[in-house]
Amino acid sequence: MTMKKDAFYKTFSLPEGKSETLFCDGNNLYMRLRKGKKRVTKSWLFIYTPKEARKQVKVSVGTYPNLTLASARKKALEFQQTLSEGRDIREQRKIAAVMTGGKNDAFNLEQTIESITFGQVAELFFAQVLKRDQVKIEDEIKQATTRAKDEGHTLSELEIKEIRTKRRASKDIRSRLDNYLLPKLSDISMQQLNKPLVIKSLEHVEAKGKLETVKRCCTIVNQIGDFAETQGYVELNKFSNLTKAFVKPRSTPQKTVKPEQIVGVMAAMGRTSIKVTTRAAFELQVHLLGRSSEIAKLRWDEYNKETGVIKIGGYRMKGSQSHIIPLSKHAQSIIEFMRQCSGNSEYVFPSDIANGKTPYLNPQSVNSAMKRAGLGSMIVSHGLRSVGSTALNDALKYGSDRRFDKDQIEVCLAHMDKDGIRQIYNNAENLTERRAILTWWSNFIVKQTGSHYSLASQLTLGK
Repeated sequence: MTMKKDAFYKTFSLPEGKSETLFCDGNNLYMRLRKGKKRVTKSWLFIYTPKEARKQVKVSVGTYPNLTLASARKKALEFQQTLSEGRDIREQRKIAAVMTGGKNDAFNLEQTIESITFGQVAELFFAQVLKRDQVKIEDEIKQATTRAKDEGHTLSELEIKEIRTKRRASKDIRSRLDNYLLPKLSDISMQQLNKPLVIKSLEHVEAKGKLETVKRCCTIVNQIGDFAETQGYVELNKFSNLTKAFVKPRSTPQKTVKPEQIVGVMAAMGRTSIKVTTRAAFELQVHLLGRSSEIAKLRWDEYNKETGVIKIGGYRMKGSQSHIIPLSKHAQSIIEFMRQCSGNSEYVFPSDIANGKTPYLNPQSVNSAMKRAGLGSMIVSHGLRSVGSTALNDALKYGSDRRFDKDQIEVCLAHMDKDGIRQIYNNAENLTERRAILTWWSNFIVKQTGSHYSLASQLTLGK
């Protein structure tokens, strides 16, 4: 058969009196002309008879001229190859439709599994991470909306923006992929990639002493391996226990001091020139034993003056569990003091930087102030929580007339219950007990401050 040129198909028309006709181009490829309501359409078909079947099967290849003659012939050869390998074209197209969401009818699953690279799988994995983040963001906005409604106001645009833009794990994963994993491993197929290759690619990072980075990278590779196994790109995840090939990073405890040394911390901070918002945030962090981020982002609508309680939604807490804080008179006086300083801000501790990145105090401001006070070698802001925990768990030693319940001390510190079932069912707030705990701690702090400057003690004296 003489191969027809494209010009032939451009002028090819229906024979008079017919509504449809087929013309064979070779290799089971046909052009079909069909009369429609408005015009005659031209399309390509691949027609074949499956093994152990008598009836012909017509597979649509594409419309002409959208699919050119050359492209149609190429697809016909691909279909011929599929048939020669004993594979069913219709089944392959169904697989392609599922795998590509109907966007491509020539997806070859076997070839993809054989050739897909670590970089390609990593991007698919990361896309899933971003989807999970988006689901979490929308869930947090719903939680915030419910909280706002319960408190009798409308969720603000500032809080929505804070939820949408706060740092999430996906940013760290993206950074480690781009800086440490993809540059060396991206183009290696998942079938060929193995533990020795991954380990070798990270040895230079270990040599620089970035042990925590190595650990995190190993975790990401293992997660990508799990994803690849789930998606069917590999039979088994080959990347578990990668961290055993490297030096284990040493856990360094947060710098802190003993409860009896807190007087030195308060004295140093009293001698140091600190912006009033930062000083108030520091002292409230001490009195509430809160995390720096929780205090810096504290909102006025989370505080109830009448009940003397702060309620922080789970979407803003580590561990995603809501936190209720009963306030001592000293803690409440600090918050009330900030009313005259915060103006119209939604935040108790507004940023004092015009057009700053955030409308609230930088969570690192307190820690920076402590360093300027000369405390950097002794204690960091997070270590204040340890001081409080030690004093409260050994309260008799530090002047209390009774022991405090250890579980309630942990609740004051916003620590998750290790017993997950109990965490779900134990919803008792025990505000009276926790108020007593935090009141004793506040009084201990003010007493330790002594004659040194303290915002809390000054406010108490002024009453």
